[in-house]
Amino acid sequence: MQRFLIWFYLSLNSFLYSQEIKITVVDSLNQSPIQEAIALNSEGQFISKSNETGVFLIDANRNNFIYIVANGYEQIQILPTQNTDLICKLIKKPEILHEVIIGNKRKAVKYGNFNLHRSMFTNSQTCNAKFNYLVCATKLIVGNNPHVVSYNFCISSESNNSPFNFQIYNDKHGVPDQVIYSQYIKDYKKGWNRVAISDTNLMLDSGTYYIAMQWLPSEDKSDVWFFEADGKKYYSIGQTLVMNKGDGKQFDSYMYNFNKWEHLYMKGSNYAHYIEAFEN
Repeated sequence: MQRFLIWFYLSLNSFLYSQEIKITVVDSLNQSPIQEAIALNSEGQFISKSNETGVFLIDANRNNFIYIVANGYEQIQILPTQNTDLICKLIKKPEILHEVIIGNKRKAVKYGNFNLHRSMFTNSQTCNAKFNYLVCATKLIVGNNPHVVSYNFCISSESNNSPFNFQIYNDKHGVPDQVIYSQYIKDYKKGWNRVAISDTNLMLDSGTYYIAMQWLPSEDKSDVWFFEADGKKYYSIGQTLVMNKGDGKQFDSYMYNFNKWEHLYMKGSNYAHYIEAFEN
């Protein structure tokens, strides 16, 4: 009886205080592991990235449910449980055949900031929380239910190659609210970059949205550096994203900093990035 009580106590204690669960992400068809899949929390913020064997380690006590996102696969939502070894099977996105237009070719519409003007300048992205996953967003107003085909962004230097999540947020009370689309991007170059949208059927209803870059520091944090000002320590993450000087009146770019969205008021500037879309 005493041995049983000891065993029961240890089992219960392990059950109550176990925090980490293992999630293995595989292809639903051939069961092969999916590398560099991304785990996001309910607010669209980065949690973890799968290794070469497709494995995440997730704190179940801190995440009510999570999204698993991988390039070329359907996004799924899962609920972490006390089961410490889960297998998550992702389904590849179907290839969509688009209509061939004979005659006048439709022209892609650009939403965002694509004119660098004469007074181009840059700014590194900083935040006050150690290894925080900084988000830089720009407000868009779209019409005619556009079909989004590419994301374009301009990098002024390539001191490292920090990956990032390209995100699209919907709007709530004039600031970004929920992530409605996310795509992992790496291996870019200095200057303008054009990345095709992996979801070939991404359509937006007419309305207000925000395009964003969520920088993801490397696992060893070698691409994160800090400086001190006014007695506070600030951390710099990611590349230097080019900014273009606006007319000083439009403040339509935002930074997620100090755990809230802040307007980017610096010299009336905006991040140099945009999406291309075909309007219907």
